[in-house]
Amino acid sequence: MKDTLNQSQKKFMKIAIDGPAGAGKSTVAKAVAEKTGFYYLDSGKIYRACTWVLVNNQLHMSDLDKLLHQLHSGNLEIVQQGQEGVTVYFENHKLDDELRTPQINDLVSTIASQPKIREYVTSVLRHFSCHHNVVMDGRDIGTVVFPDADVKIYLTADQRIRAQRRVEELKTSGILSTVDEVEKSIVKRDFQDQTRTHSPLQIADDAVVINSTYLSVQEVVEKVIRLISHANSQEGNH
Repeated sequence: MKDTLNQSQKKFMKIAIDGPAGAGKSTVAKAVAEKTGFYYLDSGKIYRACTWVLVNNQLHMSDLDKLLHQLHSGNLEIVQQGQEGVTVYFENHKLDDELRTPQINDLVSTIASQPKIREYVTSVLRHFSCHHNVVMDGRDIGTVVFPDADVKIYLTADQRIRAQRRVEELKTSGILSTVDEVEKSIVKRDFQDQTRTHSPLQIADDAVVINSTYLSVQEVVEKVIRLISHANSQEGNH
């Protein structure tokens, strides 16, 4: 059963986990959601879905208005899937492994840098969070999407470690890449994310920074759980 950690509270909790590509945000967020009973919502998955719609409709970056029209008219949905959390559908088509292809990887940062697309995705995320306790990961969750998040984490790790982790992640989807290739992609992605004009990747003033280079997933998860429990107890005292 979801939404169980703080069932008695009046408002739903929002947990924001931000950080650069390959830092382990999704892995940690999923584990935290499983342990707390919160819903896991990956903002990057929504941006990847938007990118997939662009590619699938053979649109170009100059066709953003057409893309937005497709997103609104085609009905991009975040659907609750029981203990699995949420799944993204577009026109009743479930989007999964196709969101992690090299083509999507190359385009998603450019798509995510567009103000109109970010506004659209933010509205989708906020709407879902109005009705559920959520753990979200991305690059601007704690700074832009949910500046009022109950817990904000900035998760990072050394570039080489992040590249190694991403290679292993891609393997599970049947995509083979070298660490050197992925590291180059991560360096490029970091620069794009940190220097874009709209909603750049940055550390929120009230975020807790966790460097996971020498930490196991379990150790990071335990740190986050403790922060959530503390925030929940503080909320209960008000």
